[in-house]
Amino acid sequence: MSRQDGERKTAGKTTGKAAERIRERILSAVYPRRCPVCDGILSDGEPFICRECVGKVRFIREPVCMKCGAPLTGQQEYGADFRERQDFSTGFREKQDAGQSSRKVVPPEESAEFCPKCRTAQHIFVQGFAPFLYRGEIRQSLMRLKYGNRAEYARFFGKALAVYGQPWLERWKVQLLVPVPVHPARERKRGYNQAAEIARVLGKEIHVPMEEDGVCRVKNTKPQKELTGRMRRRNLQGAFQIRAGTRIPARVLIVDDIFTTGATVDELARTLYGCGAREVYAACASMD
Repeated sequence: MSRQDGERKTAGKTTGKAAERIRERILSAVYPRRCPVCDGILSDGEPFICRECVGKVRFIREPVCMKCGAPLTGQQEYGADFRERQDFSTGFREKQDAGQSSRKVVPPEESAEFCPKCRTAQHIFVQGFAPFLYRGEIRQSLMRLKYGNRAEYARFFGKALAVYGQPWLERWKVQLLVPVPVHPARERKRGYNQAAEIARVLGKEIHVPMEEDGVCRVKNTKPQKELTGRMRRRNLQGAFQIRAGTRIPARVLIVDDIFTTGATVDELARTLYGCGAREVYAACASMD
């Protein structure tokens, strides 16, 4: 049994902060938390990533595309080191330096700063961001999260979205998180939806509810990585559905693990717009 199975079994059995700490200690003893980079066991003072790996993983740095959040300059590595702004090894402690406090989000209509993909694509989501490039350690980590039964890595990626995405999230004031749903057959095989695991952590961090059961994938699509941009859009047509009785507010945030062409986000956004959403944004753990 995995750690997330243990978390689900103990969920609801303890309440309050003290009880939550006891629950976390029990779970950590039975299912030790692992570093999302090296997969080593984390110590008590390392809630998200081990000290040896904290310098290996870097945030995307500005300037970024004003539509999707992709870097506009060549970032052969990963951009700004975590440690310039937050200490991941001790819980993302903020360092309010001038570089961070002065960050602001410019609406797409006020800037011509778009990446090559967004200059030609007609995205229907309003704006998006991603903290990491889908390369190296981050790529391997997300592969293990998705296919290697490492759902606990979602703590790291959900927290990273909250920290890196703070300027966007404060501006957008989203009312609901919607993780990109996977088809039931694929979720049964995998054991969980990695996007939902990330969204659950993000929701707790920013105090926004998540809708998982009311938004579903009704079409078991081919894997997107094997398709071109046009084929991806065709593959996703009619893939998502909102269940009857599900309330969709005006401002919604789609959460996913990887942003590539934006076809998945666009199709889900189209479905949400059709059910009452007025502004749909996107937060993805990585940018390919």
